[in-house]
Amino acid sequence: MRRMTILWLALAAICSAVLFHTSQQVTDGRAKLAGLSQDARKEEESIRVLQAEWSYLNQPDRLEKLSKQYLDLAPLKGRQFTKLEEFPARPAPAAEAQAETSVATVAAVAEETQKPLPVATTEKPAAEKPPAEKPVAEKPAATPTATIVKFRKPAAPPAPVKKAAPVTASGAKSRSFTDLMKSLGVR
Repeated sequence: MRRMTILWLALAAICSAVLFHTSQQVTDGRAKLAGLSQDARKEEESIRVLQAEWSYLNQPDRLEKLSKQYLDLAPLKGRQFTKLEEFPARPAPAAEAQAETSVATVAAVAEETQKPLPVATTEKPAAEKPPAEKPVAEKPAATPTATIVKFRKPAAPPAPVKKAAPVTASGAKSRSFTDLMKSLGVR
């Protein structure tokens, strides 16, 4: 009989400990829920304040006044337009001058490569003088040179990659600031 009493007392103690632990978890969960609800209300209030501030800052009359005060803009006048022929010609860029020099260098190398090759003999050749380099005649600046420019077809832009919205612990997708502003009707 004593064993049964001790067994029942032990089971009652275990049940009361489990009940106490469960009630503490419920109390902690309610406190956490109340804190999260309060944070959500604060965020909603700050969003309403920001919307009101945004509406004030984007008033057309206020923006017009600020643009007159700081930008000094005026309507276009007819004398501001001109024809392409009235612009002065651009000076030749340095790349064209360099291209002329490289064309002259290529011409000089081509002339040297067209010389006949020496015939191989069994005798030792006498010491030859290196051929004197021919001076490269520069073309007068008035002669235009033709430059061939090849254009490549631009590559197609890569397709945009859509990123999946991160999922929070509760399973709901998190929203970015731009999504929030779009849902509020602000662009």
